[in-house]
Amino acid sequence: MESLHASDLISPIDLGIINSNEADLREYAFQIVTDQYKNYFSNYWYYLKKEQIIGQIYFIKPYDQWQVSRHSFIPKMIVPKDGYYCFHQSYSYIPSAKFPISLFDKDLIICEVSNDISEIAHFMVDKDHNYTIIDDIIPGEKRIEWKKQFLLRTKEGISLFIILQNARNPFIVQFHKTAFASHKFKKGVVFHFVFSNGAHLQFLLKSSQSNTNNPDFKQVSFSLLPQDIELFATESVTAIRCTFENEDEPLDLHPENEIASLSFKLYFQKYRQALIECGVDLESHYSNDSIIEVDKKDEPTWKDSTCFVYLMNDESNGFYKIGISNKPEYRERTLQSEKPTIVLLKAKEFPTRAIAEAIESALHKTYGEKRLRGEWFELDNKDVDDIILTLS
Repeated sequence: MESLHASDLISPIDLGIINSNEADLREYAFQIVTDQYKNYFSNYWYYLKKEQIIGQIYFIKPYDQWQVSRHSFIPKMIVPKDGYYCFHQSYSYIPSAKFPISLFDKDLIICEVSNDISEIAHFMVDKDHNYTIIDDIIPGEKRIEWKKQFLLRTKEGISLFIILQNARNPFIVQFHKTAFASHKFKKGVVFHFVFSNGAHLQFLLKSSQSNTNNPDFKQVSFSLLPQDIELFATESVTAIRCTFENEDEPLDLHPENEIASLSFKLYFQKYRQALIECGVDLESHYSNDSIIEVDKKDEPTWKDSTCFVYLMNDESNGFYKIGISNKPEYRERTLQSEKPTIVLLKAKEFPTRAIAEAIESALHKTYGEKRLRGEWFELDNKDVDDIILTLS
């Protein structure tokens, strides 16, 4: 990664003018105006092309508190080469007669540039998302204090703030109240996180969106299991889908680029390490509450139009899965490849997939209060007997 100074972004002709007028210009403060770039956070990276004009530099001398004089010479800022650029928002200066700032300060870094996505992601996370472990208000508990909350930007223009504090607190997602103006995240909404390896996690909201300390923001939350953390820390998120009850169209979000997706993974790697430092034994939990979901796109498309509604049981934790499949035996083998303790209890064939989906939806609604996440439920013996009877 390379750090660029002002002289690296000014054309040789303009730089020659600056050098020849250095004594005069040193009496001025300066303000860098980089079009839209100055309005973003300092960890925002843009892919720019060589010789692209990105802004200009104003030399300004204050008259008094309210008036300024601007030098007639205004050099342009030009991209020296192709690459990802991160501008420092703090280098848009308001002129000050008492504390003039020199553009010629060799320690003044305007931006960083790199073409290595992995390097950029590590740089962002290491720079902005360090943490300290502090004592929680609960005796004997530890809490993770982050330098900054993680900001996940999406291609759809929506930014999500991710908050992870300790093993006891839930996974919190905060967003501006205007971000989802046409949607309300009520109890029953399902969040699907899709990963680069084809797997996905489903989280059912057990309560509606709530207010935050900032009146402009709302939040939702859900619990993470240890294996969820492991998946977030080892695979990149490629998409987030929100499905709403009584609505046909889901809401799809995608990380803005590879940098955003990789940074999200690295952030979870830090969270995993922080939990270990807090004394959380992640390994001891892997067999207790595991809920595995494999993306249905991995299931082959069968030519026949019939479809099954099935009931499966995870014998390691007693949880049950109510789902549909063209070939439930294939689905069973797919899930068993991730967790061998999953077994198929009952499956009933229906003439069309639409009918099977209607039966599945009715069962999900019937046992909605016992839903853990996605298609997984915590059922008692009577519930199981009733479902088996329904599928007989």
